[in-house]
Amino acid sequence: MRPRWNREKVLAHDEKLPLPWERLAARLIDQAFILLVAGVILAIGLIIENSSVSVLGFVTYLVASPIYEIACTARWGQTLGKRIKHLRVVDVDSGQLPGVMQSILRWMVYVLAFWVAYSVVLNRTHRGPHDRLAHTVVVYSD
Repeated sequence: MRPRWNREKVLAHDEKLPLPWERLAARLIDQAFILLVAGVILAIGLIIENSSVSVLGFVTYLVASPIYEIACTARWGQTLGKRIKHLRVVDVDSGQLPGVMQSILRWMVYVLAFWVAYSVVLNRTHRGPHDRLAHTVVVYSD
């Protein structure tokens, strides 16, 4: 049985939160997965010399990336990369899965502010602006 969520304990100095490098590795796994799917579609379009299919490969990357990130975070609290690295995103106040709006806000801030990925290194809780504005924290999954 999971202990009762305690925000202060999670954000305390002695609580073991994922290192920025673990979060980066999870992000790279996610990007590789999306690029693989889009790349296969693009390659098929180039092989069969169909520009519509090639364009679909580019569109897949642009559309699949936010849908993948938002849907996985809202539904399970983790993407494939976070699952492989045993991480999950939770609401900082309740410890529950973030909602759809939190997931959208988190993704939008991440995309709009290029330095967000590096900012998790700068503080003890490893929370970037995308986590702070969406009231989320990345923790180890059980």
